[in-house]
Amino acid sequence: MAKLPIHWIEARTYAHATEDEARVSAALAFALPEGESVREVLEGHFGNVLDFRLDKQAAFLERWALAKDSDAIDVRLKLVAYPAKPEIARRVARSILEGAV
Repeated sequence: MAKLPIHWIEARTYAHATEDEARVSAALAFALPEGESVREVLEGHFGNVLDFRLDKQAAFLERWALAKDSDAIDVRLKLVAYPAKPEIARRVARSILEGAV
């Protein structure tokens, strides 16, 4: 990598309960390939939630579309998934999102 006038770079991402942690880790490794990685287990203020962003313009036109920029409608919800395991939460989230399309 070319020598750049940068002292340090920090990249941070979160693997929500409905995401595959290995894929999130791979995305982070692509974005910042050198250096060390630190993993912390966290739980959101209201527990782990499903998070996604909707495109505001598409919503105005009464269409469902995930946002591609920061001008978005942020949606967070806590899923009812018993037993409370990530794979169950992912299955419930997929069923909700597939029904919305």
